[in-house]
Amino acid sequence: MERCAFKATIALFGASLLAWATLSMAGARTVYSDDGISELTAPEHWTVRADIGREAALRVSNSAADYHIAVYTYLPDEIEPTTLAQFAEDFSSDLMASLGDGRVSAPRKLTINGRPAVQYEVSGRVGEDRFVYLNTTVEGKRAKHQLVATVSEADYPVHKGALNKAIVSFRESAKPRPAKDRIDLVFDWSENGESRFSTQSRNVDRRGTREMQMSGTMTMRPLGDEGLLVSTRVTDFKVTSSDQGEAKNNFMEDLMQQVTSEIPDYVVSPDGEFIRVENLGAYYGRLEQAMSKAMPEDDTGSQDRAKTLIRNLFPEEALMAALQDGWNRQVENWAGGSYVVGESYRYETQYQMPALGEAAFPMSVSQKLEGRVPCHEQDQARSCVRLVQTSQVSGAAFDQAMQQYLNRVIKDAAGDKSKPPMIAVDGVEVVKTITLVTDPETLLPHEETESEIKTTRISVDGRKQTGKDVSETVTRYSY
Repeated sequence: MERCAFKATIALFGASLLAWATLSMAGARTVYSDDGISELTAPEHWTVRADIGREAALRVSNSAADYHIAVYTYLPDEIEPTTLAQFAEDFSSDLMASLGDGRVSAPRKLTINGRPAVQYEVSGRVGEDRFVYLNTTVEGKRAKHQLVATVSEADYPVHKGALNKAIVSFRESAKPRPAKDRIDLVFDWSENGESRFSTQSRNVDRRGTREMQMSGTMTMRPLGDEGLLVSTRVTDFKVTSSDQGEAKNNFMEDLMQQVTSEIPDYVVSPDGEFIRVENLGAYYGRLEQAMSKAMPEDDTGSQDRAKTLIRNLFPEEALMAALQDGWNRQVENWAGGSYVVGESYRYETQYQMPALGEAAFPMSVSQKLEGRVPCHEQDQARSCVRLVQTSQVSGAAFDQAMQQYLNRVIKDAAGDKSKPPMIAVDGVEVVKTITLVTDPETLLPHEETESEIKTTRISVDGRKQTGKDVSETVTRYSY
């Protein structure tokens, strides 16, 4: 969800960027490059991102509006001697050649903070979408700098002023600063690979405590040019609950076993992007059979109700989203990024839950690479890194969507034989923290901890209740 491309087409600028050079930015701040050489001025709500331009020395983004600027710096001993004009032309031509139906504008000469600069607009197609890259090359005193700005066509008329102010604010720092150490994260899962995993989870809510243990295998197989087919098979499973009788507990264990065993396969690209889910039909058949066992024996419509409940509790879109979310936590949210050790990267994005419909809800995210750690007890070289991501979702729109979902599920479960209670959701907040121990050169996970705290304030037929669900799942992998 976080690595979606910026759909973009940008109109040619009708006026020189110099018109913005003397304007000030309200609430602006200076953003410094990680290599200690350059800086620019950006609005306070723009954030530094680790997942934009791994080789860029400075990466700043307005994540809410889907546009960003990446600054690439080239010292004299890193490139062949060339003129500013030739360097700018070569960079833009190479970029254009990598795009479908690529186009490039005529060069535009500028002066940015007293230094000569050349700007090109490159546009083209990637897949079904067209992109535009606004390339500005600056001849600094110490290096050549390539500023690459990307902005969506729809947002451009609204945000072009802020974007261009940031571009013309670029400058080499008066005094060089020490460079920050960064660690690159690269997706490189092996074909025909296999790992053993063991999972322990614990959930505590108003009904009691539920615990689950399972183990199994995860395999990776090549799938032609598409990438990898990832399969998960559970071999041992146990679930216990403190709040149910033996019969209900047996049903819950059977249902959870069907949910977790023989999880549908999925396909990922060579770049680590989630593509699709496989073999859903057989999976849903097992779930419906397990649910039907819990229906009263005299319920003539039990099969239909079982199907309805399963489709509400585990809709196809939600299942695919859950599998993709699992992949994103381990790989896609991190692949291609370059992180300063110990530095937090915060941004805003959109959260979608298929069971709640097509609506998207604001979600705040924080990411950090805490440092080098052992992959396992025998790893004295500390070959892995610890990654931490925390996300938070809340708000009135999220409350309303949860209310509609809960009442729909309760109505379907009750059927026509009783009048279900009406639930009003007064507030929901979900805070999730993912801690991942992984190999930075492959992103093969060795340990993943998922902790979630969901606080819910509801009214049931006018009676107010507050509940807190706390869950933690720890999965360890061996290769």
